[in-house]
Amino acid sequence: MSANDTESRLQALEARMALLEDERSIGRLKQDYAACCDAGYDLDGLRALFAPDGRWVANGYGEFNGPTRIRAYFEELAPTVAQVLHYITSPSVDVAPDGRTARGRFYLLCLCRSSRPDDRSLIDPVVVLGAYDDSFVKLEGRWLFQELRVNVQYSMRLKNPAQPSRPV
Repeated sequence: MSANDTESRLQALEARMALLEDERSIGRLKQDYAACCDAGYDLDGLRALFAPDGRWVANGYGEFNGPTRIRAYFEELAPTVAQVLHYITSPSVDVAPDGRTARGRFYLLCLCRSSRPDDRSLIDPVVVLGAYDDSFVKLEGRWLFQELRVNVQYSMRLKNPAQPSRPV
């Protein structure tokens, strides 16, 4: 094997390794998002996951541009959610050939305990199903959300009007 062949194989291996590292970093970013939400809405943690012009979009919930507005949305949401767990599954990540942008698709099963809009003292279980279609950007060597977009396909508040839930 010639030195050129060895160098070509080494470059190909480095490119494959960089792709795997990028895919893993994007998966970790998505995990960090869920962890920030599930930890009582870590507002500064959430803010740090988005690019300066990043967006958070969810049908039925709103569209928020920029980390400051995204943080403000979650700050308003946090008092209404007693507990939340995001189960994010089936990752499919495609990094662009230039290694600076990527797209990711994931499924969402979100279980939470949320106060009722008409009586905040009553808390019900809520089930949300959806699919994420996110875009990512690599800035200064770090992957961030350019746009986190969730298509909520199902949301149901589980309550029995005859026996309202009480906070635990």
